Amino acid sequence: MLRDNDQDGRPFHETIVDAIREATGTEMHCLARLIKRTVIPKDHGRISAAWQERCRVVFGPTEDLGVMDVLRAKETRVLSRVKD
Repeated sequence: MLRDNDQDGRPFHETIVDAIREATGTEMHCLARLIKRTVIPKDHGRISAAWQERCRVVFGPTEDLGVMDVLRAKETRVLSRVKD
């Protein structure tokens, strides 16, 4: 649900955590595709934690729809650019 203070928009890495926490199983599949296709500049840890927790609730302890590997790779790329 769009909050009043979201009218101007917030960065993806902030809004995705809220979306994950409220997502149904079908929405999790959509969010997985979105996460995999989107450049995520920061807050990988917060996104990962929210994703893992919601996956445990919705799918069980072993399913993450392949998102965790992608998030780790995205974080590694961001960190390597910072070091360069």
